[in-house]
Amino acid sequence: MSNIRKISYNSELDKAGKKPYSISVNGKPHFFDMEQATIIPELGRGQVNIKGKNYWFPTEMFDPTSPNFGRNHENPINMAYDAKNVSRSIAPVQFPRVRMDIREWRDAISEAEMPIFPYRVKMQQIYQDLILDGYVYACWQKRKRLTLSKRAAFFDRDNKQVTNPNLDFINSQWWTTLVDYLLDAQGYGYQLISLGDMIGNGFPELSVVRRQNISPDREVVSPIVYMIDGIHYDDPNYRAPKYFFDKEKEISFNKPQAFDDGGEPYADWHIWVKTPNPFGMSNCGYGIFYQVALFAILMRNNLKFNADFVELFAQPIRWLKTNKTNESERAAAEIALQNMGSSPYIMTDKDDDLQLVQNPSSGNAWQSYTSLEERCKKSISAVILGHEDCMSGTAGKLGSQQGDENSPTNIALKEIENEQDKWLSGVINDNVLPKLRNLGFDIPEDVCYGYPNNSELSEIADLECKRKTEFATIVETLSRAGYEVDNEELEKQMGFKVKRRG
Repeated sequence: MSNIRKISYNSELDKAGKKPYSISVNGKPHFFDMEQATIIPELGRGQVNIKGKNYWFPTEMFDPTSPNFGRNHENPINMAYDAKNVSRSIAPVQFPRVRMDIREWRDAISEAEMPIFPYRVKMQQIYQDLILDGYVYACWQKRKRLTLSKRAAFFDRDNKQVTNPNLDFINSQWWTTLVDYLLDAQGYGYQLISLGDMIGNGFPELSVVRRQNISPDREVVSPIVYMIDGIHYDDPNYRAPKYFFDKEKEISFNKPQAFDDGGEPYADWHIWVKTPNPFGMSNCGYGIFYQVALFAILMRNNLKFNADFVELFAQPIRWLKTNKTNESERAAAEIALQNMGSSPYIMTDKDDDLQLVQNPSSGNAWQSYTSLEERCKKSISAVILGHEDCMSGTAGKLGSQQGDENSPTNIALKEIENEQDKWLSGVINDNVLPKLRNLGFDIPEDVCYGYPNNSELSEIADLECKRKTEFATIVETLSRAGYEVDNEELEKQMGFKVKRRG
């Protein structure tokens, strides 16, 4: 039997100071106060415990005489099953942050590669702290800016840019936000984007669905992490249920006649993006952040060890020798030491001797911390941006030469930019544009989305100019030697009409 119940309200009991609310369990009413219930507005439901079992009820009261009736301005149950935003079906539970170490890193991929019911919970726990690292965040933002800073366009079958006012939505803010979210799929391994309500000719309320609640292998969103099943967001035949309430007849949503399966598909209002898995262990990749996480964990631990070293051996230590034996007097002296600053302090008797013994080579220990940090940063830059000096290289430095377009760093960035543009254009053309057409956007079928390669076009123009200059030199040489060049050939090579002066 379902544990979802209709809630009833008795105004007479309320006036008498007794418990006015009740639900029916096994044909018997069980009364309670609202203070005994737990209300979850995000789910549109309330919960009450009767004899050790939880029962659910809609937060919108049925009885108009109830003081809680009409408190919600929109149907809360439909909020919990919104085809335009699957996040409303996720329980409002805080996702815990865990301590990152190598063991957690290994456990994350083991959990993702389980043959039965794999999950990405631990992996996303690592990623949510990983992106808080300043260096990782800077590298990732620089990679995304390679594409976000370019002006997108639509092209026809002849690879010529299309000018159409119906396609100007790609210059709007919501589209920039959408592209930003799509690019994040490369880092996290996958991304599910809820479009939300269409306002005007755009989706200003689009949002990202919590990745820890998504199972990319089963392609479901679970209300609670580690649930096996959930909402099938990418299945066009899986529709959001619609519930209707008849307050006069007191029809509860757990009754068959109150349910209507004619809701909209989640797939129409959600964009699902995943990356390839080169290991063949899953139909979805782990993302760039998994390779980055190892070095970020080492760098974070190295910073902690370095801070401990500075506290122990680089900061001055205050040493108080005293012959006081009275506990209150010694306590007063210790309080005085504490108030002098935050450096370490030691209090001993006058006859005690203290030695801080350290490794003889600790004089240059700071170099080991700096060396490990630099190696980790270079590895992170190489993974995200394609070259270890993309973030730290300086002009004129051997191997960097950032002022030179043919330097290793610039070549690496160009390769990442071209690869990323092609990947994103494919995602938008194959996944995003069909959904927008289905939602009423007037996008011609014979156009495709892409990014003009300005550097490549400039290079082609320079080569063409150089060719024409060389050809003109040959024509001038032949003319001085007494030869003439055919006008048709001259126009063909130069690309414009020419005629002899009178």
